[in-house]
Amino acid sequence: MAGGYLLRKSGKVSSSTSAGINAWVLYLALPAVILKAVPQIRWTTDALFPLAAPLIVLGGAWLFIRLAARPLHWDRGERTALFLSTGLANTSFVGFPLILAFYGPGFLPIGVLSDQVTFILLSTVGIAAASLAASAGQGVVAVTVLKRLVSFPPLLTFLAALILPQFVDLAPLHPLFDAIGGTLAPLALFSVGLQLSFSQAAKGGRTLLVGLSYKLLVAPALVFGVALLLGIKGPSAQIAIFEAAMAPMITSAVIASEYKTAPHLANALVGIGIPVSFITVTLWWFLLRFF
Repeated sequence: MAGGYLLRKSGKVSSSTSAGINAWVLYLALPAVILKAVPQIRWTTDALFPLAAPLIVLGGAWLFIRLAARPLHWDRGERTALFLSTGLANTSFVGFPLILAFYGPGFLPIGVLSDQVTFILLSTVGIAAASLAASAGQGVVAVTVLKRLVSFPPLLTFLAALILPQFVDLAPLHPLFDAIGGTLAPLALFSVGLQLSFSQAAKGGRTLLVGLSYKLLVAPALVFGVALLLGIKGPSAQIAIFEAAMAPMITSAVIASEYKTAPHLANALVGIGIPVSFITVTLWWFLLRFF
């Protein structure tokens, strides 16, 4: 990530280069990981918790913003930017590399579950919230939501990975999946570095601090609390909480920019949230070792 940031700042590489790298990650590397990881998932009741965790984070963000909006005087654009950025975690571009670094490849299938739900929430609830804010509550174009869902390669690959193993043995392709999927972590973080910007941080002020406090501390604590309440332990709970602790999703800031819902705030949450999350995620990892 530092390499991407420094190369962009030096002028050696343009930030637009990230578009090509993102295409590789989304269309090749991430699908390769999914095609190997998903067939290895054991579909037990424990697998349900990683699927539910993103819903807990998003629901908590909605309640948190609703309670804090009036005393902190947030307008509709700021509320929407906060909802998009703090309700959805960077579960793939940052989450997958950190799962590999802290836990190893054996835990990646659990992260894939959380990531698929996160994307579905972004493409449905996230787009709906941004559309409503941009159109002053006049309505949401359902075609836009549907188009994003059916054109997202990892989601389509996830469905294929559920169906194909019932008819075809994918094991002979595992070396290919390993070779292509091995590029996921370095290229994803390099792309994040290319897009990283600290220029908007000063404009975020107190709102930035409050938003990141929820995303990096309160959100994973909520998932942790639900896991304790339900008595869910082990790898599924650990990775679900770990993914919930990730920084705001970069795509959330892109959508905030597209719909003009306080894009400066959304960009600041991502730009500051990602480097700060490396510290907070490490703290969560230490805590989860005893869980």
